[in-house]
Amino acid sequence: MFDLTDILNKREAVISAFTTFRGADPFDYCVIDDFFVPDVAAALAQEFPDFSSPIWHEYNNAIEVKNA
Repeated sequence: MFDLTDILNKREAVISAFTTFRGADPFDYCVIDDFFVPDVAAALAQEFPDFSSPIWHEYNNAIEVKNA
């Protein structure tokens, strides 16, 4: 499985990123690579519906093609 401490150890990185990027211009968000350990990321991916799942609402028009 996975060790919860691996997730909790990312806390400092998250706090630092939030402090740095909050209100930044032009983008007020950040991406933290490898936030989840591989086992956790794989488990989460298994829980997420497939892109072709009928659960999604499909948008397909002149300005967007996406599932939401």
